[in-house]
Amino acid sequence: MFLRIAFISQLTILFLATDLLSQIKLKDSLENLPETKIKSRMMFDLDPKDRDSILKFYKDYYLSSGRFPNQWTGSVDSCLAGENSKEYTEATLKRLNFYRILAGLSPLVQLVEEYNKKAIQSSLIMEAAMSLDHYPTPAWKCFTEEGKEAAGKSNLALEAGTAGIDSYIVDAGEGNYFVGHRRWIFFPSLSTMGSGSTKMANSLWVLGERSSENIKPEFVAWPPEGYVPIDLFLDKNYRWSFSKASADFSKSKITLLANGKNLTTKKEKNLNGYGENTLVWQTNLNLNDVVDELSVTVKIQNVLIDGEAKSYQYNVIFFQPFSEEELTKSPEGKIQTNPDFDLKVTNLAFLDDPTSMKRLLESGGNPNAVQPSGWSALLIATNKNHTRVSKLLVLYGAKIDFTVNGWTPMKFASYNKNTELIQFFEEYTKNGKP
Repeated sequence: MFLRIAFISQLTILFLATDLLSQIKLKDSLENLPETKIKSRMMFDLDPKDRDSILKFYKDYYLSSGRFPNQWTGSVDSCLAGENSKEYTEATLKRLNFYRILAGLSPLVQLVEEYNKKAIQSSLIMEAAMSLDHYPTPAWKCFTEEGKEAAGKSNLALEAGTAGIDSYIVDAGEGNYFVGHRRWIFFPSLSTMGSGSTKMANSLWVLGERSSENIKPEFVAWPPEGYVPIDLFLDKNYRWSFSKASADFSKSKITLLANGKNLTTKKEKNLNGYGENTLVWQTNLNLNDVVDELSVTVKIQNVLIDGEAKSYQYNVIFFQPFSEEELTKSPEGKIQTNPDFDLKVTNLAFLDDPTSMKRLLESGGNPNAVQPSGWSALLIATNKNHTRVSKLLVLYGAKIDFTVNGWTPMKFASYNKNTELIQFFEEYTKNGKP
Protein backbone atom coordinates (compact mmCIF):
# COMPACT_ATOMS: atom_id res chain seq x y z
CA MET A 1 0.00 0.00 0.00
CA PHE A 2 1.35 3.43 -0.89
CA LEU A 3 1.67 5.44 2.27
CA ARG A 4 -0.01 8.81 2.05
CA ILE A 5 2.55 11.03 3.71
CA ALA A 6 4.44 14.13 2.58
CA PHE A 7 7.87 15.41 3.54
CA ILE A 8 9.60 18.73 4.04
CA SER A 9 13.10 19.78 2.98
CA GLN A 10 15.51 21.77 5.10
CA LEU A 11 16.96 23.37 1.98
CA THR A 12 14.29 26.06 1.94
CA ILE A 13 13.41 26.42 5.62
CA LEU A 14 15.67 27.43 8.51
CA PHE A 15 15.53 25.81 11.92
CA LEU A 16 15.05 27.77 15.10
CA ALA A 17 18.25 27.45 17.09
CA THR A 18 16.89 28.30 20.53
CA ASP A 19 18.18 26.21 23.40
CA LEU A 20 15.13 25.52 25.58
CA LEU A 21 16.62 23.04 28.00
CA SER A 22 17.29 25.74 30.56
CA GLN A 23 13.70 26.94 30.24
CA ILE A 24 11.75 23.67 30.28
CA LYS A 25 11.76 21.22 33.15
CA LEU A 26 12.23 17.69 31.88
CA LYS A 27 10.44 16.23 34.86
CA ASP A 28 7.25 18.14 34.12
CA SER A 29 7.09 17.06 30.48
CA LEU A 30 7.85 13.39 31.17
CA GLU A 31 5.88 12.91 34.38
CA ASN A 32 3.17 10.84 32.67
CA LEU A 33 5.59 8.26 31.27
CA PRO A 34 5.94 4.85 32.99
CA GLU A 35 8.53 4.40 35.71
CA THR A 36 12.04 4.47 34.28
CA LYS A 37 15.43 5.87 35.13
CA ILE A 38 16.60 8.92 33.19
CA LYS A 39 20.27 9.53 32.66
CA SER A 40 21.73 12.98 33.24
CA ARG A 41 21.67 13.81 29.52
CA MET A 42 17.98 13.02 29.08
CA MET A 43 18.65 9.46 27.92
CA PHE A 44 16.53 6.66 29.35
CA ASP A 45 18.52 3.96 31.09
CA LEU A 46 17.80 1.37 28.43
CA ASP A 47 20.22 -1.45 27.62
CA PRO A 48 20.00 -2.29 23.89
CA LYS A 49 21.94 -5.50 24.52
CA ASP A 50 19.38 -6.75 27.06
CA ARG A 51 16.35 -8.35 25.39
CA ASP A 52 14.14 -8.16 28.48
CA SER A 53 14.92 -4.45 28.89
CA ILE A 54 13.88 -3.71 25.30
CA LEU A 55 10.79 -5.92 25.54
CA LYS A 56 9.56 -4.10 28.64
CA PHE A 57 10.22 -0.73 27.00
CA TYR A 58 8.29 -1.84 23.90
CA LYS A 59 5.27 -2.93 25.94
CA ASP A 60 5.31 0.04 28.34
CA TYR A 61 5.93 2.74 25.75
CA TYR A 62 4.95 1.55 22.30
CA LEU A 63 1.90 -0.61 22.98
CA SER A 64 0.43 1.60 25.69
CA SER A 65 0.79 4.81 23.68
CA GLY A 66 -1.70 3.68 21.05
CA ARG A 67 -4.66 3.16 23.36
CA PHE A 68 -6.06 6.69 23.32
CA PRO A 69 -8.91 7.64 20.96
CA ASN A 70 -8.62 10.99 19.23
CA GLN A 71 -11.71 12.79 20.57
CA TRP A 72 -11.02 15.61 18.11
CA THR A 73 -13.47 18.46 18.76
CA GLY A 74 -13.32 20.07 15.31
CA SER A 75 -15.33 19.69 12.11
CA VAL A 76 -14.39 19.57 8.44
CA ASP A 77 -17.90 20.61 7.38
CA SER A 78 -17.73 23.86 9.36
CA CYS A 79 -13.93 24.25 9.02
CA LEU A 80 -13.56 24.21 12.82
CA ALA A 81 -9.99 23.34 13.81
CA GLY A 82 -10.96 22.14 17.29
CA GLU A 83 -8.53 20.47 19.66
CA ASN A 84 -7.01 17.11 20.57
CA SER A 85 -7.31 15.90 24.14
CA LYS A 86 -4.31 16.31 26.42
CA GLU A 87 -3.91 12.55 26.83
CA TYR A 88 -4.02 12.05 23.05
CA THR A 89 -1.26 14.61 22.53
CA GLU A 90 0.79 13.05 25.33
CA ALA A 91 0.35 9.63 23.72
CA THR A 92 1.63 11.01 20.42
CA LEU A 93 4.68 12.41 22.21
CA LYS A 94 5.20 9.08 23.90
CA ARG A 95 5.18 7.25 20.54
CA LEU A 96 7.69 9.73 19.11
CA ASN A 97 9.95 9.26 22.11
CA PHE A 98 9.72 5.49 21.86
CA TYR A 99 11.31 5.67 18.44
CA ARG A 100 13.88 8.32 19.34
CA ILE A 101 15.00 6.54 22.49
CA LEU A 102 15.21 3.16 20.74
CA ALA A 103 17.39 4.82 18.10
CA GLY A 104 19.74 6.06 20.85
CA LEU A 105 18.57 9.70 20.82
CA SER A 106 17.43 12.09 23.51
CA PRO A 107 13.65 12.19 23.94
CA LEU A 108 11.72 15.27 22.92
CA VAL A 109 11.00 17.56 25.84
CA GLN A 110 7.51 18.48 24.68
CA LEU A 111 5.06 19.08 21.87
CA VAL A 112 4.75 22.89 21.94
CA GLU A 113 1.15 24.12 22.24
CA GLU A 114 1.65 26.93 19.72
CA TYR A 115 2.88 24.41 17.14
CA ASN A 116 0.10 21.96 18.03
CA LYS A 117 -2.61 24.54 17.33
CA LYS A 118 -1.16 25.48 13.97
CA ALA A 119 -0.53 21.83 13.09
CA ILE A 120 -4.16 20.92 13.68
CA GLN A 121 -5.18 23.70 11.29
CA SER A 122 -2.84 22.20 8.71
CA SER A 123 -4.42 18.77 9.25
CA LEU A 124 -7.87 20.28 8.81
CA ILE A 125 -6.83 21.63 5.39
CA MET A 126 -5.42 18.24 4.37
CA GLU A 127 -8.45 16.26 5.52
CA ALA A 128 -10.85 18.68 3.82
CA ALA A 129 -8.99 18.09 0.54
CA MET A 130 -8.12 14.44 1.27
CA SER A 131 -4.76 15.35 -0.20
CA LEU A 132 -1.35 16.45 1.07
CA ASP A 133 0.59 19.54 0.08
CA HIS A 134 3.14 21.65 1.95
CA TYR A 135 1.97 24.74 0.09
CA PRO A 136 -1.85 24.93 0.22
CA THR A 137 -3.42 28.05 -1.31
CA PRO A 138 -6.40 30.14 -0.18
CA ALA A 139 -8.47 28.21 -2.74
CA TRP A 140 -8.28 25.14 -0.48
CA LYS A 141 -11.24 24.51 1.78
CA CYS A 142 -10.61 25.42 5.45
CA PHE A 143 -7.49 27.40 4.49
CA THR A 144 -5.86 29.57 7.16
CA GLU A 145 -2.50 31.32 7.25
CA GLU A 146 -1.60 29.39 10.42
CA GLY A 147 -2.44 26.11 8.69
CA LYS A 148 -0.35 27.09 5.69
CA GLU A 149 2.60 27.89 7.96
CA ALA A 150 2.35 24.53 9.69
CA ALA A 151 2.03 22.64 6.41
CA GLY A 152 5.35 24.15 5.34
CA LYS A 153 7.09 23.05 8.53
CA SER A 154 5.59 19.59 9.05
CA ASN A 155 5.54 15.99 8.04
CA LEU A 156 2.03 15.36 6.68
CA ALA A 157 -0.06 12.19 6.73
CA LEU A 158 -3.61 11.11 6.03
CA GLU A 159 -3.42 9.09 9.23
CA ALA A 160 -3.92 10.59 12.67
CA GLY A 161 -1.91 10.50 15.90
CA THR A 162 0.31 7.54 16.66
CA ALA A 163 -0.77 5.81 13.44
CA GLY A 164 0.68 8.75 11.54
CA ILE A 165 3.92 8.60 13.56
CA ASP A 166 4.32 4.92 12.65
CA SER A 167 3.83 5.80 8.99
CA TYR A 168 6.52 8.48 9.09
CA ILE A 169 8.99 6.00 10.57
CA VAL A 170 8.22 3.26 8.03
CA ASP A 171 8.29 5.77 5.14
CA ALA A 172 6.88 3.29 2.64
CA GLY A 173 6.03 4.17 -0.94
CA GLU A 174 8.08 4.71 -4.06
CA GLY A 175 8.43 8.46 -3.52
CA ASN A 176 9.86 8.06 0.00
CA TYR A 177 13.03 6.25 -1.07
CA PHE A 178 15.18 8.68 0.98
CA VAL A 179 13.04 8.27 4.19
CA GLY A 180 12.74 12.01 4.75
CA HIS A 181 9.99 11.73 7.38
CA ARG A 182 12.02 9.31 9.46
CA ARG A 183 15.10 11.51 9.20
CA TRP A 184 13.28 14.53 10.64
CA ILE A 185 12.01 12.53 13.60
CA PHE A 186 15.53 11.18 14.18
CA PHE A 187 17.24 14.58 13.95
CA PRO A 188 19.46 14.33 17.07
CA SER A 189 19.44 17.93 18.30
CA LEU A 190 15.66 18.46 18.20
CA SER A 191 14.13 19.09 21.62
CA THR A 192 10.57 20.06 20.65
CA MET A 193 8.02 19.37 17.92
CA GLY A 194 4.31 19.97 17.49
CA SER A 195 1.48 17.65 16.49
CA GLY A 196 -2.15 18.17 15.55
CA SER A 197 -4.58 15.54 14.28
CA THR A 198 -8.04 15.69 12.81
CA LYS A 199 -10.06 12.51 12.37
CA MET A 200 -8.06 11.37 9.36
CA ALA A 201 -4.91 13.52 9.16
CA ASN A 202 -1.81 14.45 11.11
CA SER A 203 0.65 17.31 10.79
CA LEU A 204 3.90 16.85 12.70
CA TRP A 205 5.73 20.16 13.11
CA VAL A 206 9.34 19.01 12.77
CA LEU A 207 11.06 22.40 12.68
CA GLY A 208 11.10 22.80 16.44
CA GLU A 209 13.79 24.04 18.79
CA ARG A 210 17.25 22.51 18.97
CA SER A 211 19.29 21.74 22.06
CA SER A 212 23.06 21.63 22.38
CA GLU A 213 22.58 19.32 25.39
CA ASN A 214 21.02 16.48 23.40
CA ILE A 215 22.90 13.25 22.92
CA LYS A 216 24.92 13.32 19.71
CA PRO A 217 25.54 9.66 18.80
CA GLU A 218 28.28 8.73 16.33
CA PHE A 219 25.53 7.72 13.90
CA VAL A 220 21.78 7.03 13.86
CA ALA A 221 20.81 3.65 12.43
CA TRP A 222 17.35 2.25 11.79
CA PRO A 223 16.84 -0.57 12.62
CA PRO A 224 19.16 0.41 15.49
CA GLU A 225 22.00 -1.47 17.09
CA GLY A 226 21.01 -4.09 19.68
CA TYR A 227 17.68 -5.82 20.30
CA VAL A 228 14.61 -4.61 18.41
CA PRO A 229 11.04 -6.05 18.26
CA ILE A 230 10.77 -7.91 14.99
CA ASP A 231 7.17 -6.90 14.25
CA LEU A 232 8.21 -3.31 13.55
CA PHE A 233 10.25 -4.45 10.53
CA LEU A 234 8.34 -7.33 8.90
CA ASP A 235 7.52 -5.59 5.62
CA LYS A 236 9.72 -7.24 2.98
CA ASN A 237 10.30 -3.82 1.37
CA TYR A 238 11.32 -2.15 4.64
CA ARG A 239 14.01 0.47 4.14
CA TRP A 240 17.05 0.47 6.41
CA SER A 241 18.87 3.73 7.06
CA PHE A 242 22.16 5.02 8.46
CA SER A 243 22.47 8.74 9.20
CA LYS A 244 25.53 10.82 9.95
CA ALA A 245 25.91 14.57 9.72
CA SER A 246 27.90 15.83 6.70
CA ALA A 247 28.76 12.30 5.57
CA ASP A 248 29.21 11.53 1.87
CA PHE A 249 27.58 8.18 1.08
CA SER A 250 27.87 8.38 -2.69
CA LYS A 251 30.50 5.62 -2.84
CA SER A 252 29.55 3.69 0.29
CA LYS A 253 29.22 -0.10 0.28
CA ILE A 254 26.72 -1.98 2.47
CA THR A 255 27.19 -5.56 3.65
CA LEU A 256 24.61 -7.47 5.71
CA LEU A 257 25.50 -10.82 7.23
CA ALA A 258 22.99 -13.22 8.87
CA ASN A 259 23.54 -16.87 9.81
CA GLY A 260 26.94 -16.76 8.12
CA LYS A 261 25.51 -15.67 4.77
CA ASN A 262 25.64 -12.35 2.98
CA LEU A 263 22.25 -10.81 2.28
CA THR A 264 21.39 -9.00 -0.93
CA THR A 265 21.18 -5.23 -0.55
CA LYS A 266 19.75 -2.59 -2.87
CA LYS A 267 21.05 0.91 -2.28
CA GLU A 268 18.60 3.78 -2.74
CA LYS A 269 19.62 6.99 -4.49
CA ASN A 270 21.21 9.49 -2.10
CA LEU A 271 19.28 12.68 -1.41
CA ASN A 272 20.47 15.22 1.14
CA GLY A 273 18.53 18.09 2.70
CA TYR A 274 16.23 16.19 5.07
CA GLY A 275 17.65 16.10 8.58
CA GLU A 276 21.12 14.52 8.53
CA ASN A 277 22.72 12.96 5.45
CA THR A 278 21.48 9.39 5.21
CA LEU A 279 22.31 6.14 3.46
CA VAL A 280 19.19 4.09 2.63
CA TRP A 281 18.88 0.53 1.38
CA GLN A 282 16.61 -2.49 1.14
CA THR A 283 17.50 -6.13 1.68
CA ASN A 284 16.10 -9.56 0.85
CA LEU A 285 15.99 -10.54 4.53
CA ASN A 286 12.73 -12.36 5.36
CA LEU A 287 12.00 -11.82 9.04
CA ASN A 288 8.66 -13.65 8.87
CA ASP A 289 10.55 -16.93 9.16
CA VAL A 290 12.33 -15.99 12.41
CA VAL A 291 10.97 -18.08 15.29
CA ASP A 292 12.79 -16.47 18.21
CA GLU A 293 15.61 -14.07 17.30
CA LEU A 294 18.09 -13.31 14.54
CA SER A 295 21.30 -11.28 14.64
CA VAL A 296 22.29 -9.31 11.55
CA THR A 297 25.75 -7.75 11.23
CA VAL A 298 25.77 -4.46 9.33
CA LYS A 299 29.00 -3.25 7.74
CA ILE A 300 29.15 0.11 5.98
CA GLN A 301 32.39 0.95 4.18
CA ASN A 302 33.79 3.97 2.38
CA VAL A 303 31.82 6.65 4.19
CA LEU A 304 33.57 9.91 3.39
CA ILE A 305 33.95 12.29 6.34
CA ASP A 306 35.81 15.46 5.39
CA GLY A 307 37.37 13.53 2.50
CA GLU A 308 38.53 10.63 4.69
CA ALA A 309 37.05 7.15 4.13
CA LYS A 310 35.67 5.51 7.27
CA SER A 311 33.88 2.23 8.05
CA TYR A 312 31.20 1.31 10.59
CA GLN A 313 29.92 -1.99 11.95
CA TYR A 314 27.07 -2.88 14.33
CA ASN A 315 24.70 -5.75 15.10
CA VAL A 316 20.90 -5.64 14.96
CA ILE A 317 19.17 -8.43 16.90
CA PHE A 318 15.57 -8.93 15.83
CA PHE A 319 13.40 -10.77 18.36
CA GLN A 320 9.81 -11.93 18.62
CA PRO A 321 8.01 -9.78 21.24
CA PHE A 322 5.19 -12.31 21.61
CA SER A 323 5.53 -16.00 22.40
CA GLU A 324 3.49 -18.58 20.48
CA GLU A 325 1.33 -18.92 23.59
CA GLU A 326 0.68 -15.16 23.68
CA LEU A 327 -0.42 -15.26 20.03
CA THR A 328 -3.25 -17.60 21.00
CA LYS A 329 -4.46 -15.71 24.08
CA SER A 330 -7.10 -13.09 24.73
CA PRO A 331 -5.96 -9.71 26.09
CA GLU A 332 -5.31 -9.59 29.82
CA GLY A 333 -7.82 -6.78 30.26
CA LYS A 334 -10.10 -4.54 28.28
CA ILE A 335 -8.15 -2.44 25.77
CA GLN A 336 -9.44 0.99 24.77
CA THR A 337 -9.63 0.89 20.96
CA ASN A 338 -8.34 3.70 18.81
CA PRO A 339 -10.07 4.35 15.43
CA ASP A 340 -6.79 5.78 14.07
CA PHE A 341 -5.67 2.19 13.44
CA ASP A 342 -8.78 0.94 11.62
CA LEU A 343 -7.21 1.13 8.17
CA LYS A 344 -4.04 -0.58 9.35
CA VAL A 345 -6.02 -3.42 10.98
CA THR A 346 -8.13 -4.11 7.87
CA ASN A 347 -5.10 -3.89 5.57
CA LEU A 348 -3.13 -6.26 7.80
CA ALA A 349 -5.99 -8.76 7.71
CA PHE A 350 -5.02 -9.49 4.10
CA LEU A 351 -1.69 -10.88 5.36
CA ASP A 352 -0.90 -13.99 7.37
CA ASP A 353 0.98 -12.04 10.03
CA PRO A 354 -0.33 -12.76 13.55
CA THR A 355 2.63 -11.05 15.24
CA SER A 356 1.91 -7.67 13.63
CA MET A 357 -1.82 -8.11 14.19
CA LYS A 358 -1.18 -8.84 17.88
CA ARG A 359 0.87 -5.64 18.10
CA LEU A 360 -1.89 -3.58 16.50
CA LEU A 361 -4.61 -5.04 18.71
CA GLU A 362 -2.52 -4.59 21.84
CA SER A 363 -1.82 -0.96 20.92
CA GLY A 364 -5.47 -0.03 20.41
CA GLY A 365 -6.41 -1.53 17.05
CA ASN A 366 -10.13 -2.27 16.75
CA PRO A 367 -10.81 -5.99 16.07
CA ASN A 368 -14.11 -4.91 14.47
CA ALA A 369 -12.51 -2.40 12.11
CA VAL A 370 -14.33 -2.13 8.78
CA GLN A 371 -12.98 -0.99 5.42
CA PRO A 372 -14.86 1.62 3.35
CA SER A 373 -15.93 -1.32 1.16
CA GLY A 374 -17.90 -2.65 4.14
CA TRP A 375 -15.70 -5.68 4.85
CA SER A 376 -14.60 -6.27 8.42
CA ALA A 377 -11.07 -7.34 9.31
CA LEU A 378 -12.32 -10.78 10.35
CA LEU A 379 -14.26 -11.23 7.13
CA ILE A 380 -11.11 -10.38 5.16
CA ALA A 381 -8.94 -12.75 7.20
CA THR A 382 -11.33 -15.69 6.86
CA ASN A 383 -11.75 -15.02 3.15
CA LYS A 384 -7.96 -15.21 2.82
CA ASN A 385 -7.97 -18.37 4.97
CA HIS A 386 -5.60 -16.90 7.55
CA THR A 387 -6.34 -19.16 10.51
CA ARG A 388 -4.10 -17.62 13.17
CA VAL A 389 -5.03 -14.03 12.34
CA SER A 390 -8.75 -14.91 12.27
CA LYS A 391 -8.59 -16.59 15.67
CA LEU A 392 -6.62 -13.68 17.13
CA LEU A 393 -9.22 -11.16 15.95
CA VAL A 394 -11.99 -13.20 17.61
CA LEU A 395 -9.98 -13.50 20.82
CA TYR A 396 -9.82 -9.69 20.92
CA GLY A 397 -13.56 -9.29 20.33
CA ALA A 398 -14.26 -9.46 16.57
CA LYS A 399 -17.91 -10.24 15.76
CA ILE A 400 -18.19 -13.64 14.11
CA ASP A 401 -21.68 -12.94 12.81
CA PHE A 402 -20.58 -9.97 10.68
CA THR A 403 -22.21 -10.30 7.26
CA VAL A 404 -21.57 -8.81 3.81
CA ASN A 405 -23.62 -9.99 0.82
CA GLY A 406 -24.58 -13.11 2.70
CA TRP A 407 -21.01 -14.03 3.58
CA THR A 408 -19.97 -14.54 7.20
CA PRO A 409 -16.64 -15.62 8.70
CA MET A 410 -18.10 -19.10 9.24
CA LYS A 411 -19.23 -19.30 5.63
CA PHE A 412 -15.75 -18.42 4.41
CA ALA A 413 -14.23 -20.99 6.77
CA SER A 414 -16.60 -23.62 5.35
CA TYR A 415 -15.89 -22.53 1.77
CA ASN A 416 -12.15 -22.89 2.43
CA LYS A 417 -12.74 -26.25 4.20
CA ASN A 418 -10.82 -24.92 7.18
CA THR A 419 -11.86 -27.44 9.83
CA GLU A 420 -9.74 -25.74 12.52
CA LEU A 421 -11.57 -22.43 12.09
CA ILE A 422 -14.95 -24.11 11.76
CA GLN A 423 -14.43 -25.89 15.08
CA PHE A 424 -13.15 -22.67 16.64
CA PHE A 425 -16.24 -20.71 15.54
CA GLU A 426 -18.61 -23.48 16.63
CA GLU A 427 -17.04 -23.59 20.07
CA TYR A 428 -17.32 -19.82 20.32
CA THR A 429 -20.96 -19.83 19.28
CA LYS A 430 -21.74 -22.56 21.80
CA ASN A 431 -19.91 -21.19 24.82
CA GLY A 432 -19.62 -17.48 24.08
CA LYS A 433 -15.86 -17.86 23.97
CA PRO A 434 -13.35 -20.05 22.08
